[in-house]
Amino acid sequence: MEAHANGDLHVGDVHVIPLTQLISDDEGAKRKFVAHCIVQSRHGGQISPINMTHLKTALQKLRKAAKALGCSIHLPRIGAHLPSTN
Repeated sequence: MEAHANGDLHVGDVHVIPLTQLISDDEGAKRKFVAHCIVQSRHGGQISPINMTHLKTALQKLRKAAKALGCSIHLPRIGAHLPSTN
C-alpha cells in the first residue's frame, strides 16, 4: 500500500526491496532482495490482464538493477495457462 499511497506504482516499473536479514547457504551469507514488477493496472476495481510490453520493460529494469547489485534473478513460472505467456 505504501507505494500506491506515495504515487510510486506505475505500470512497467520494478521495485527492488532488500530483505532485512542475511541469508546463509552453502556459499556463505548473502543479501537477498525481492522484486515487485508492476505489469497490471486497476481501473474501477477491475484488474487488467498481464501486459507483455510492461512485463518486458519491468524485466529489463530488473536486469539492470540486479547487475548493479551483483545479484542473480530467480523467478517462478509466470502466467501459467494465460494466453501468450507459456
